[in-house]
Amino acid sequence: MVAPDGSVSKKSGFLSDLKSGDIKLTSSVDSDMKLVASSADMAVVMYSTVDKGTYKGEDIGGTYRWLDVFAKRDGKWLLVASQGTEVPKK
Repeated sequence: MVAPDGSVSKKSGFLSDLKSGDIKLTSSVDSDMKLVASSADMAVVMYSTVDKGTYKGEDIGGTYRWLDVFAKRDGKWLLVASQGTEVPKK
């Protein structure tokens, strides 16, 4: 996963941050979801979120654009890559 601040993490690191309380999302509203590409075992989805929360005590609230890649493995869809970009305030 590539976070909006440019940092890279693995699933285990992200889950650890959630469990420890380092990431605290109080609200996340998604919109504008679009299927960008797909096949029988792959899908690329783009969407926006408006988030409220903190990471290690720092405010991470804002609007973000996400691009997620899913792969079908053993009949289940799994998130295999994610890229987030903060949308600048106007």
